[in-house]
Amino acid sequence: MNSTNLLDIPQEVILQIFSYLKPDSLQSLLLTCSQIYNIIESHLWKSLSLRDYLHFLCQTPLRIEETNLYDFKSRLEQKEEAQKIISDPFKEPLSKDDLKKIEQAQSQIINWKSFYIDCYQKEKMNLTGFWVGDYGDHGFELIRIFHKGYHVYAKKLTGDPNIPAGKLTWKAMLDKNLKNGKGEIHLADTGFQNPRWNTALLENVTPDIIKISWQMKGFGSFGYCFTFYMIKAGKGEYDLDTMGRKFQTFVGIESDEQDHYLA
Repeated sequence: MNSTNLLDIPQEVILQIFSYLKPDSLQSLLLTCSQIYNIIESHLWKSLSLRDYLHFLCQTPLRIEETNLYDFKSRLEQKEEAQKIISDPFKEPLSKDDLKKIEQAQSQIINWKSFYIDCYQKEKMNLTGFWVGDYGDHGFELIRIFHKGYHVYAKKLTGDPNIPAGKLTWKAMLDKNLKNGKGEIHLADTGFQNPRWNTALLENVTPDIIKISWQMKGFGSFGYCFTFYMIKAGKGEYDLDTMGRKFQTFVGIESDEQDHYLA
């Protein structure tokens, strides 16, 4: 019975096969022979990066100096923005501006292997999924988070008298380590009247816990902090009693938070 040597297969086919492997397996393959090493190092890392991590190429992370700078702002939501229905913020194809940024970023990357492995590690911290958060007097609400690259959007699946289901509840840009972020939280009066966006800070406490904090206009340094928990069992299978009720207010961004447990 004749056996076929892997290197007898066309290089395009070899690259296609290798593209299904995880970085750890590819690292092991690099040690097998010089020919396979050259195929992977010369061609595969770049193609994998362009396949899997385009958003890391066209997005800019939040600068370190911005993560601790509150820079409070509040803006009214435009009528067109308030009426827009969001399904998946990343569903639309990349814009011409995004493609131009990707082209520019490619020319600056020296080591595609390092870039791919770094993105692969960051993807382990991806926040996409179903979460539940304590919205104070409104109680627990279910949200869905969409996360790609350094951008995060959170949409309400269960609404309240202020922000109804289907609307974005907050959005943020993350730092390069995906640990802290800054963006806006969606606020409105009862009946979704006078919708507006308020500057907010995000803290990725653990892969399963997120905190969003913001200050209220006209109340000095008084603000709020909401905690969100990832639902691993599926959006229909979570127990509110085991999570407790935790709604936090704080005085000043730098001061200690005070917990308030609500019935």
